[in-house]
Amino acid sequence: MAVQAMLMEQELEEKMQYLLNNCIQYHQAILSFVEKLEDFLKPVMLVQLLGSMMAFCVMGFQMSVIPIHTESTKFAKLFISLISALIEQGMFYWFGGELLEESSQILNAAYHCEWHTANSKFRKDLHILMERAKRPVKLTAGGFSALTLENFTKVVQSSYQYFTMLKAVNDEDTE
Repeated sequence: MAVQAMLMEQELEEKMQYLLNNCIQYHQAILSFVEKLEDFLKPVMLVQLLGSMMAFCVMGFQMSVIPIHTESTKFAKLFISLISALIEQGMFYWFGGELLEESSQILNAAYHCEWHTANSKFRKDLHILMERAKRPVKLTAGGFSALTLENFTKVVQSSYQYFTMLKAVNDEDTE
């Protein structure tokens, strides 16, 4: 009976180690992919960020100076373009935020597994995974602004600030 229990325990430890090794390999593959994606997207997203800020500002300004009652079609086109641009840019930031959120949950998930009852090799491998998981995985615009919804709202707020400045200058010129 005791031999059978030892065999079952050894089989369980081997299965746990096998699953952990698979998780580690999967995690490393994801990290490698995100690193390559970040290298490619860093400059692209910086240009996208700056271009979008200008586009949001200019479209908003154009909408504010169009007489709606005489040029409602032009206003509607600009409005739809603005909403489309906001959604397009927002999707990048939303997915970036999801990546950051999911990566931050790895450490918690690893900690809550049955590591304290496992053998020393399992604990050592899990500890290495947990140390790497302390650094969040994220995509950035130009390497300085993480793609998160919080930062997207900052982009929209900045665009609105530029819009109000442009509108104020235009209102001074028309008076």
